[in-house]
Amino acid sequence: MTIAFSTHIDKKPTHFVEKIWAGIIQEYKNITISDYEDYTIRHKERFNTPMSEYDQMMIDAKIHTFREDPNDRWKVGMKIHPVINNRTKNRFQFAPVVKCVSVQKIEITEMLMTQTAFCTVCNGKIFKVEIDGRTLHTKEVERLAKNDGFDSVEDFFSWFNKDFTGKIIHWTDLKY
Repeated sequence: MTIAFSTHIDKKPTHFVEKIWAGIIQEYKNITISDYEDYTIRHKERFNTPMSEYDQMMIDAKIHTFREDPNDRWKVGMKIHPVINNRTKNRFQFAPVVKCVSVQKIEITEMLMTQTAFCTVCNGKIFKVEIDGRTLHTKEVERLAKNDGFDSVEDFFSWFNKDFTGKIIHWTDLKY
């Protein structure tokens, strides 16, 4: 199934392509840097611009993504086709097909007031993050944000700035 990724959020580059590649290269021993270079060349040939020069070897890897899934479509073993510019003439699959290794339920809730240590405070707001019914501690939320490709918890909650219920689609063995 196709998963579309943003290249910019609020006019700021996400570097998701490079971060996803970093995770794929770490996880899949049969996929190499030269494969990444091949996709970069194809991108340049198609769009006459190279993919970002962002040094993908020096970044934190994006090793999963969140998606709403009201019809329960995502299952272990499904093929993931990572793309940018989905549903446009500029659609580009920027990495090889990988498999969905696991799926976890995630809920992000903005709390009005709380006394629990299991919430994360960010920019004056209080959030509770639950995965498979377990509430994450602040340090776990920081790790979750990094693993989802965000540079900081602030960037993460800037994107997930309202209640969210969905799934974490994993293409590595990591689970929370």
